[in-house]
This record gives sequence, C-alpha cells and structure tokens, in this order.
Amino acid sequence: MKALANSRLTTTALGLAFLGAALVLGILRGRTHERQVPPSSSAVQVAEVTPATGQRSIRYPGVTRAERRAVLSFPMAARLLERHVEVGAHVTTGQAVARLDDRGPRNAVQAARAALAEAIVRLDQAERNRARTERLVASKAATTEELENLTAAAEAIAAARDAASAQLAEAERALAETTLRVPFAGTVTAVFAQPGEMVGAGTPVLELSGDGAIELRVDLPESAVADLEEGRAVAVELPFADHRHIEGRIRSLARTALGPGRLFPVVVDLQPAPHLRAGMTAELLLERQSDGALTVPLQAVLDPGSSRPGVYLVREGHARHV
Repeated sequence: MKALANSRLTTTALGLAFLGAALVLGILRGRTHERQVPPSSSAVQVAEVTPATGQRSIRYPGVTRAERRAVLSFPMAARLLERHVEVGAHVTTGQAVARLDDRGPRNAVQAARAALAEAIVRLDQAERNRARTERLVASKAATTEELENLTAAAEAIAAARDAASAQLAEAERALAETTLRVPFAGTVTAVFAQPGEMVGAGTPVLELSGDGAIELRVDLPESAVADLEEGRAVAVELPFADHRHIEGRIRSLARTALGPGRLFPVVVDLQPAPHLRAGMTAELLLERQSDGALTVPLQAVLDPGSSRPGVYLVREGHARHV
C-alpha cells in the first residue's frame, strides 16, 4: 500500500504559479483555497516548497516616443486646399505643410486695409482743420467752442484709425493661420485630412514626432510603483534590437491610476544612443526583492502552459488542489 500511495503522489505537487524556471507564490495569512478540479493527464513531480530570497528582475513592456510631440490643426474651419507632406516625411522648424482655402481671410485683409486708409485720410483732414482753427482763435476770428469741437472730432477719428489698424492686424493673423507650419523639426507620423476635405477648427491634420530626446512611457501596476520615485536611475532593454541596454531615469510618476486596470503611467528619460528611435519596443527592468515568497520547480506545476496552472498540496499522504 505504501508503494501504491507513492505512485499516486507522483502526479501531485506543491505551488501556485511560476515565473521563468521557478514558481513564486504569495502566502497571505496562511490561507489556501480548495476547489474540485477534473484529474489531469499530465504527470508532475512531488517537490518541496522552498523560500525565495534575493532579487529578481521583472520586465514591463512599453514603446519609446519622442519627448517633443504635436498634433497639428488649424484654428479655423475651411476647406483643405493643399497638404505638402506624407507619413514619414522629415520637416524643419517653420516649414509649411498644409494650406486652407484663404479667400475669406484674404478679403478681410483687403477690407481692413481700406478702412485703415480711409481713417488715416480723415484724421489728416481733421488735424489740418484743428490747426487752422487754432490760428483763427488766436486772431479772434473763431471761437474756443469751435476749436473744442474740431479737437474732439479729430480724437474720434484717431480712435477709429487705431481700431482699423487692430482689425487689419487680426485679419492678417487669420490669413497667416490658413498656412499650417510645424513648430519644431521632426518626422510626420500620421496624416488625418486629405486635400478637398472640410476641416473644423482644432481638427487634427498631422501628427509630428520631434527630433532629439527619446523617452519611454510604461504603465505599471500599483505593486510596482510603490518602490519607485522620480529621478531614480533604471535600466531599459530593447528586445528587438539585439537586446541592447540603455540607461534611463524616471522623469514623472503618476499619482493616480488611469483606467479600470489600475495602472500608473511612468515616463522614463532615455540616454541618447545611435540605435535608439521613437516607436521601438522597450522593456523597463525593475529589480524586486523576493523575500517572503515561496517557490517550487516548474516540473511540479500542473498544466504550466495553460491559462490556469495549478498544483496539489500534499499533507500526511492526502492531496488537494490549491
């Protein structure tokens, strides 16, 4: 009977879930959860639970991105006449990349210029009238009241001239904004509007990824952010670029989780490197202390490749699934 019991126990093991070649499980207040499961056809080994001590590296995936990014749009609604760039094009600071139908703003500029020119002529005439009346008042040929009226009229025309000048400046600004220019050098990463389409005010037209510094955005669980702080040096690996390692430093650490997954966005500044580009897959490497956890060998895990791996707990010759 003893041999038979040992034979049955060769299909049982201890543990809960695994990481790499070893399985790490958290024991919370010494409680286990029993449930009935159908028998498995996979054979596992009986193994002894051992404490996991020391440090282990955990990888959190993310994508590199340019530190300077922009989604470009027009501040007004109009038909898009021209778009001079496509995805992947490199642009320089101030380069024109798109243009709207500018007939309305151009007409507004012409009207504002005409109004300003008229105000300047009227003011010049009013100033001459006031100067002539001042001489007549000095010679007793005109009254002080007439001079005051002409002075007030000249001041009103001067105010109208200033208003016309401001209207011209606003019209010229609106005309200039019918041409979309990039704020910094970079690469066009997306286009959202085609020539001939109507675009609204603030509607995205282009997306720009700037030249220069590269950063990494990673969303971490709350168990990982507890030990992090801004300014901490970290290591980053590029798994699809010969597993190159890059030094980084945490620039920002969210104080509030975003979304239902309770993930905290973390931004890491990366050191410049010849092979580093925006849009690359990267992994943030964090060292975690394993004290207080238990491990069993991978061979002791029941169905380790499935979505619900498990083990059997063996006590005094009796096994139960945990």
